[in-house]
Amino acid sequence: MTDYIHQAALIVPATQLDAARRIAGGLGWGAGCYSCSLAGGTYWGLSTVITQSFVDMLAAAGTGTVPEGVDPADIAAVLPALLSSIEPAGLRSQLDQFEALCSANALTRDEETQE
Repeated sequence: MTDYIHQAALIVPATQLDAARRIAGGLGWGAGCYSCSLAGGTYWGLSTVITQSFVDMLAAAGTGTVPEGVDPADIAAVLPALLSSIEPAGLRSQLDQFEALCSANALTRDEETQE
C-alpha cells in the first residue's frame, strides 16, 4: 500500500512563484514544480500525489509552524496567495481536479508552456 493517499492541485501567482519553488525545493520536490502556466503566465500550477504528512505540514504551516529547510518568509509570502485543492487520491483524475481548481478561480491553462 502506498503512503500517497491524497492528490493536490496547487496554484500560485507568478509574483510568488520563486518563493513557492524554494518551498518545494526545501521539501525535496525539485526545481521542476509549478510548471503549468496559467492566464498568460500570471499564475503557475502543479498537480501531484501527496502523503498525509504533507497535508499535516501544510495545515501546521498555516498556523505558523514552518517545516525544517523552508524559509519562514517564503511561507508568509506564498500561503495567503496559494490556491489549492486536496482530496483523496483517485476520487477523480488529477487533471480533472486541476481543471476544476482553475475553473473555480477563472484561470485557463496556457498552451504548451512549461518552465
